[in-house]
Amino acid sequence: MDFETLRARVLQPVTALNPLGGDIRLDERFDAIRSEIQAWESLESETHPDWKRLSEACCHLLASESKDILLLCWLAYAWGQHVPERGVTEACLILGEALTEWGRGFIPAASASGRFAWRWIGWLPDGCRKRRSAGRTSMRPCWRR
Repeated sequence: MDFETLRARVLQPVTALNPLGGDIRLDERFDAIRSEIQAWESLESETHPDWKRLSEACCHLLASESKDILLLCWLAYAWGQHVPERGVTEACLILGEALTEWGRGFIPAASASGRFAWRWIGWLPDGCRKRRSAGRTSMRPCWRR
């Protein structure tokens, strides 16, 4: 699937009545993605996630269930790993569009200061730094090679 199609799927409203969908943090599909990311983040991990499968799972949930900012951040990272030549650029453009479009409506609900978004967006560079500082050069994000 090309990035323009993926962009359209991710940015489309979940439903006309509830464009941002609901909170899926307790959903088993969300939990499966989170578990795989957490396993990869573990400094003991020697395995690589299936970035293509993770990006497809994130896209599906973003399009059909919830405009969850953490899913969007995971999608950005997965695209960067799966499609190194354009993934990060495209994902950051979509992240910017999503922030503009959905603003404080992101799931989970925004605090008055909007700090929620920066906490989750901060996962992107923090996750990269954590892996690099542990000497995991083979796991460095593609845009840092």
